[in-house]
Amino acid sequence: MNKIDIAKIVRETRQNKGIDEESLCNIIDLDIVTLKQYENGEKIIPDNALKKIADALSISYELLDLEEKTDYDPPKFASGLIVYPPHARKITFRDIFNGFKSSVKDHNRQKSLELLDNHLFHPEKLLNQAPRLYIYIFIVLFVLFWAASLINDIVLTNLSLSLIIPLSLMFLMEELYYPKNVKGISLIAYFALGGIFSIFTVFLMRSYTGYLDIPFLGDLLTAFVEEFSKIFIVFIILSRMRVKHVMTGVLIGFAVGAGFNAFENSQYGVMAFFENFNLSEMYNTLFIRSVYDLFGIGHHYWTAILGGTLVMVNTSTSIRMKSLAHPLFIQSFIMVMLIHAVFNFSSAISIWLSISVAIVSMVVYIRFYSITYRRYYTEDIQSNNCQNTALDKDE
Repeated sequence: MNKIDIAKIVRETRQNKGIDEESLCNIIDLDIVTLKQYENGEKIIPDNALKKIADALSISYELLDLEEKTDYDPPKFASGLIVYPPHARKITFRDIFNGFKSSVKDHNRQKSLELLDNHLFHPEKLLNQAPRLYIYIFIVLFVLFWAASLINDIVLTNLSLSLIIPLSLMFLMEELYYPKNVKGISLIAYFALGGIFSIFTVFLMRSYTGYLDIPFLGDLLTAFVEEFSKIFIVFIILSRMRVKHVMTGVLIGFAVGAGFNAFENSQYGVMAFFENFNLSEMYNTLFIRSVYDLFGIGHHYWTAILGGTLVMVNTSTSIRMKSLAHPLFIQSFIMVMLIHAVFNFSSAISIWLSISVAIVSMVVYIRFYSITYRRYYTEDIQSNNCQNTALDKDE
């Protein structure tokens, strides 16, 4: 938000409340000349002065894009992220979906083009809309793959199969995301640019670390490099926002991880094709990776966990670099890195071991998401009677 918008909010709020300039100056201990300069946009209002004005005029900090203190009371250990507290009511994905059931019958069900427009540009209009855009995206990409396969188009078949699961799941997470304050067009940017830059960061780090040809240690190094590269990009994105909700970190982490996954899928598909110049081998490779993407093994799941934890360990709505050194975040990073490394290692040993790791990964993500959602669901949705809260602000 720029200084003109902030100045306008301050001036209009003061006038609407019938408070004259002199009275406000007396309350916040400010000279009237400076206040006039603030309200006319001639001077940027410092955060400390803006907080005093916000308190005096009862303006929410979120509306003025001000940093706020947060108290997520995160667990001490990573186990607390995936294990429900004693006697806590468990929230499942069925519960989350059931929350949308009534909207299917109401008269506010949006048409497809309207739904797409709102997802991309007006997410605040999507409250109580049942998730269905992700299904449309899946169908469109599947039809694109089918049509492209008829003419043996390498580019479109590779692109559609690489995107079909990561992109569809990303929009499912966006549809389940309650605050409805992240635009779909922004998510697509995080998906594309986040994926590209995180892969670039991997290559950059690899130029220094090289590749270890030692069983499991090489897999650990790969996991470390890739997970660090993705969460570094997530950190850059979140640090440019005022992040009030843990679920925002989960969603943006999911988007960046899904982008990384899609580009990595495409790379593996191309490599499979050029080994024997056989389209069937590319299809098989991408199909297997898509199955894993859906059922537990995927950068989108892992980066979502790290993104949510990164927000959780912060004490304010501004994401700080020191959060990366928080004990809980480090534990979560190690947990995700180990799942990643064990899966890579298992791929060369046994398909059943790989499937077992995938199941563990899926359970970890579902538990993390449901526990995080429960915290938000019980503390925000119920207390606010399903009214939209203040928004996180993109710069």
